[in-house]
Amino acid sequence: MLRCCCTSRVFGTQLIRGHRAQHQPSSLCNYIVSFASSEDDAMIITNSSVHVLRSMSTDRFNDRSRDSNFSRRNDNSCNSSPSRSNRRRGGKSSKRPHPTPQPVTMAEQKRMISLTSRLLCQQTTPLGTLTPPLIRTIHETAFWHLHNKSYSGTLEADRLLRRLVRERVDGWNGAAKVATHAVEAVLDSWRILSSAGSGNTGDGEGPSAADRAESLLVFLRSSSGDDDATLSPSAKAYNMVIDAYARAVRSDDAQRIFDMHPNRDVVSYNSLLKAYSSATGSFANAADKAEQLLQKLERDDDEGQSGFGPNAVSYGTVIGAMSRTNSEDGARKAEEVLRRMARRYQTKNITAARPNIVTFAQVISAWAKSGSNQAGEKAEAALRWMEDNDAMAANTVCYNAAIDAWSRSPRNDAALRAESLLREMESKCKLRADVGGGECVCAPTNVTYTSVISAWSRSPLPNAAQK
Repeated sequence: MLRCCCTSRVFGTQLIRGHRAQHQPSSLCNYIVSFASSEDDAMIITNSSVHVLRSMSTDRFNDRSRDSNFSRRNDNSCNSSPSRSNRRRGGKSSKRPHPTPQPVTMAEQKRMISLTSRLLCQQTTPLGTLTPPLIRTIHETAFWHLHNKSYSGTLEADRLLRRLVRERVDGWNGAAKVATHAVEAVLDSWRILSSAGSGNTGDGEGPSAADRAESLLVFLRSSSGDDDATLSPSAKAYNMVIDAYARAVRSDDAQRIFDMHPNRDVVSYNSLLKAYSSATGSFANAADKAEQLLQKLERDDDEGQSGFGPNAVSYGTVIGAMSRTNSEDGARKAEEVLRRMARRYQTKNITAARPNIVTFAQVISAWAKSGSNQAGEKAEAALRWMEDNDAMAANTVCYNAAIDAWSRSPRNDAALRAESLLREMESKCKLRADVGGGECVCAPTNVTYTSVISAWSRSPLPNAAQK
């Protein structure tokens, strides 16, 4: 049994180079296997030498190994022909993507766990001994763990990347480069696992996924220096950690990472806005903080300090935070932000800040939930504004929100106005069907009819029961 993964990699490479004179790709796999004392050794040696195999052949190896399972597992590893997607692009090579995850068998899982242990063990792979092929194996093993989309799998990938960092910093191994996309993939996995209530602490007692994301970010920051900037986290990495805390509903921690971000962009601001808008406690206080940050983003852009300004996501996040206050003041502020957004688009011709269906629907919904006596009028006015001034076709969501606002209105004619919007929806869909215009975007749903029935049930009009 081979005791050292690093040794097996070098050994496997030497075997292939020794066999290079024969240049018979179809026998290379069997040639390697013949020197291994077990299937596990053969797997390690073969994976260690994939880069050599690919450089020596352009045909798929039709190897018939003495072990059928080994042959089947290594069929893709011994394939150096262009991929199907590359052939469609005229055979031009591109950056090789990571293999598509396949269903994991118990044997495969045990093998990868054993391989991970060897890679992390300093007795088998001491600092300063990692070769380029073994560094590639660490990256690929990390991605294998990430495909599980689990806390434990992400933790193993995290540990493997840290091993590479220590190899570069403490082992003085300049070849140990940590791929930026690998770091971002691990941070993205922590970010996804950070959603509140998703069991994001693994065993329920360890650090949360968001804390793990920050730990990796800080580790990379502390490991990078003036002489070696390759380990410095990217702007995307910072944004992922901010968003991880936003998903975990920890706005103070999100603000802390935002403050240490050296190269903020609009995504950084949007992630922090998301953290504020989803904060628990006082929704009004959260909306105010989000509004202040949005104003700063606008001001910095107007003064030419940032080079970027708020986009539709920025405005939509703030409007959504205000609509969650379920108050007349919140609805009024949401509409003010929408009008400010429209002015910015019209005066500066900033396409990214153009109001869209989502932002209008949020304002209409804010008025519907505001409890204001003017909710119906305000919601329908926003609906008309969207259709008249911005040439947008109101969809079912927008109409339903406006009808819901009328169903809550204390006005005597509220039910009539709600039914009028329903008939308008039906008329538009009928017209579209008559001209063969395709699917109607404002087709009434069960929610639509239920809201109209609710409006009539509260109506003081004499014929309300018949309606």
